[in-house]
Amino acid sequence: MNVIILNGSPKPSGGNSAYLIECLKRMMELSNQDLRFTMLNIRNNMISEPDYQLFESCDAFVIASPVYFNGLPSHLLEQLVRLDDYFNGHKGIKSHARGRMNVYGLMNCGYFDGNGCALALEMIEQWAVCCGLNYSGGSGFGGGEMLGMITAVPFGKGPLKTPGKVMQKLSDAIVTKTAFENAFATPDYPRFIFMNNANMLMWEKRAKENGITKKQLYYRIP
Repeated sequence: MNVIILNGSPKPSGGNSAYLIECLKRMMELSNQDLRFTMLNIRNNMISEPDYQLFESCDAFVIASPVYFNGLPSHLLEQLVRLDDYFNGHKGIKSHARGRMNVYGLMNCGYFDGNGCALALEMIEQWAVCCGLNYSGGSGFGGGEMLGMITAVPFGKGPLKTPGKVMQKLSDAIVTKTAFENAFATPDYPRFIFMNNANMLMWEKRAKENGITKKQLYYRIP
């Protein structure tokens, strides 16, 4: 089974998208040893025409990305527009992947609730339909940068129990070449802990590094 995973994160390395991709790959490999992964990262280089042939023998195409303002990042949209040209044969030859290849989404957002990824998954679904591909479901994960702070916790355990269940649904669907309803996961810890950690470990810390006091963070522009 050939699986292409596109990392749409702008980060050159690390980040929540890369973390979730590795978690997904491990789950899939536990279910099916006969997997061949092709990893694409548009942060390092955009997919070019020679890469398009990879899709002709691809069974599943997973699009992983962070959510920007409830949607997809502009650089990822640019890449999807280019792929649309290829799949729809704007250069004269339509792709054989049309009607055969399954498309899945793997989104993460900075909100606490995973359903903040809903619109981004809808965008992927509409793109897949326009390309003649089979949109087969997606997973959206909340928790923001907190996910990257608890990578030592086994995925599917403790505060990552619910995210683990949602990731398993995605993994099972890909391996069995089936579709499932979009599913969303929120980490298993209270919202107030998320908010306190976000303030202390991110906003207040970054403000201090830039010479801004905690009080100044709450100033309003007249």
